[in-house]
Amino acid sequence: MNSIGFRRERLWAFAVVVLVNALVLGYFYDRFWWPPDDGHYAHVAERVLAGEVLHADIRDFHTDYVHLVHVLALKLFGTDLLSLRVPLVVITLMQSCLMFLLFAECSFWTAPVGALSLTALSCIQFLNPQPHWYCLFLAVVVIWFLKWRPRGSRGRLEILGFLVATVYLFRQLTGVFLGMGVLTYLLVESCDMRRGREVLFARGILAAMFLALVGYYRLATNAVGVALFGVWPLAVLGWSMFRSSVSNQDVARMLVRMTLGGIAALLPVLAYHTTHGSLGGFVSDTMLNATRVHDLWYIDVSSYTSFLLLGLHQLIQMEGIARILNGIYWVTLPLLAALNGVLMLRYLYQLNQTERLDGVVPFIAVFFALVSIFNQIPIYLYYSVGLSLAGVLWLGTLSKNARPMLGIVLAVVLAAVAVHYQAAQPISRKVRGVAAGQRVVLVYNDRFDRARLWFEARDIDAYGELIELIRRETSPSDPIFVFPNHPEVYFLAHRRNPFAFVNTSLAITNQRELNEVMKHLSERKPRLVIHAQYDRHNTPRSDVIVLFVRRNYDLISTVAGFRIYRRR
Repeated sequence: MNSIGFRRERLWAFAVVVLVNALVLGYFYDRFWWPPDDGHYAHVAERVLAGEVLHADIRDFHTDYVHLVHVLALKLFGTDLLSLRVPLVVITLMQSCLMFLLFAECSFWTAPVGALSLTALSCIQFLNPQPHWYCLFLAVVVIWFLKWRPRGSRGRLEILGFLVATVYLFRQLTGVFLGMGVLTYLLVESCDMRRGREVLFARGILAAMFLALVGYYRLATNAVGVALFGVWPLAVLGWSMFRSSVSNQDVARMLVRMTLGGIAALLPVLAYHTTHGSLGGFVSDTMLNATRVHDLWYIDVSSYTSFLLLGLHQLIQMEGIARILNGIYWVTLPLLAALNGVLMLRYLYQLNQTERLDGVVPFIAVFFALVSIFNQIPIYLYYSVGLSLAGVLWLGTLSKNARPMLGIVLAVVLAAVAVHYQAAQPISRKVRGVAAGQRVVLVYNDRFDRARLWFEARDIDAYGELIELIRRETSPSDPIFVFPNHPEVYFLAHRRNPFAFVNTSLAITNQRELNEVMKHLSERKPRLVIHAQYDRHNTPRSDVIVLFVRRNYDLISTVAGFRIYRRR
C-alpha cells in the first residue's frame, strides 16, 4: 500500500512538473532575441533550404547538426525566427522530465525541484537557437542512460559513443568535455580489483585527459575560470587514476565499441559532404577555422568576478528585496560548479574501494561545467549551471551528513529569482542591470515579418526602419552586404548575401582573405552596403572595407548605428 501511495505521489508530482514547465515555456519562448546569433542560424538555414551547400557555398565554423535542426524547423513551421524556438521548447520540456525521472527515487521534493530548476536556469535565460541547448539536452540523456542502463548491458557503449559524437556534431568543445566525463565515469563506475600493468591503459588515458585539460586552460581561460570550473575535473581525474581498475583489454574493447557508435553518428554528415563534394570544407571550417573564435578580443576581458562582486555589494547594501535576492543569486550562481566539485570530491574520497559509484549526475556535471569557461558572461554560465545545481541536489541525497532540504531551498530561491527577474530579459541591461535584476518592458513586433517575437520597442523601430529602407532601395534579387556581423538583416529583409561567410572578423584573418573579399566587392558591387559602426567585431581589416565603401558608395542614411551606403 505504501508503494502504491509512493507511485501515486510521484505521478502527481510529475504532472505538476509538466504543467509548470509548459506554462513557463509557453510564456517565455517568444520573448527574447539576440540579433546576430538569431540571424546567423536563420540565415544559414534559409540558404541551405534554397539549395546551397554547407561548408562550400556557406562557410561556418559550427558542426552540422544544429543547422539540420534549424533547416527542419524553418521547413516545418515557416520562415520565421519564432520557428527556431519550437525545438528549444520541446527539448527543454523533455530534459526536465528526464531529470525528474533521474531523481524519482530520491526524497519527494528533490525530483520536482531538480526538474523545474533546470528549466529556470537554462533555455529561458537565453532563448536563442544555440547548439549549447541541444548539447545540454543530450548531456541529460547521456546521464539518464548511464544511470538506468547497467554496466555490461547490450549496446550500452555503442549508444554512449553515438550520443557523445552527436553532441560533438552540435558543438565541438562540448562534445570533447562530455566525452571526457563519460569515459572517466566508465573507467571508475565499478571496481574490478585489478592493479599494476593490468590497468596501465586506463590510467594512461586518464593522465592524457588531465594533461589535455591543463593545456586547454593555458590557452583559453584565466585563474578565475580555473578556480570556478577547471580545477574540479582535474581533481576527479586525479582520483580516477587511483580508482580505475578496468583491464587493458576491456578498455580497448570499450574504445572500439564507443568509436563504432560515434561513426554511426557521423555517417549522415559524411554522406552529405561526400555527395556534395564539401568534405574538405567541413574539415577546414569545423576543425581549423573554428579555433579562430578564441581570438575574439572581448572573450578575454569578460569575467564572472564582476557578477560575484556586484552580488556581494548588493547583499552588503541591503537596499530592497529585489537587490538582496539578486545579490544572493549572483553570489551563488558562479560558485555552483565549484560547490558541486567540492561535494563530488568529498563523496569520492569517502567511497569504499569496493563500493559502486552512484553519483552520475554530479560526476558528469563536473566535466560539463567546463563549457562555461570559454566566455565568462551570464549566457555561458547558464549553459551548465542548471546541471551543476542538479549535481548539488543529487549529492545532498547521497551524503549521510548532508541536509537535502538546504539544497532544495537554495534551488527554489535561485529558480524563483531566475524566472521573475532574469528570464528572457534583453542583453541591453548591461552588467549592473543584470546583477540588479532590472526588468525591461517588451513589445510584440507587428511592424516587420519573419520575427513574430517580443522585442524592446527601440529594436522594433530600428529594424522596422532599416528593413523598409532596404526593401525600398533594392529588389528581392539584389544582394546586399552587411558587415562585420549582422546576418539578421539578410534574413529579416529577405535579401541575398554575396559572400559565403556572415562574420568578417572570423572570415578575414589575414591579407590573402582580405584581398579576396576586396576583389569580390570591386567586381560585383552589391546594391547596398550596411556597416554596423559600433559592432565589437570591427577590426583593422574591416576598416579597409569601410574605406573602399566610402570611395565607391554614397551614404544615404544612418539607422541605430547602421550606416547604409548605396552604390554610385
